[in-house]
Amino acid sequence: MADRSHDHVVVTHGYAQTFVITAWLQIPVEAAGFVSFAPKPGSITHLRHDDSWRNRTLVDLADTGHLSGRRP
Repeated sequence: MADRSHDHVVVTHGYAQTFVITAWLQIPVEAAGFVSFAPKPGSITHLRHDDSWRNRTLVDLADTGHLSGRRP
């Protein structure tokens, strides 16, 4: 993940995505409570890191537009 000049792809099963997102947002597991980021099969979740402000953003959650041929 130290390579900031390229995009990274992480493939998970549905339930594991919650842990990927909370780790990305640096939310401690004990603070996550009952949160669940449940994706749809084949969906894409887009996470972005802002190099200027060091913000981490959940841009899209479980987007399936690519499956139907329509693009945002």
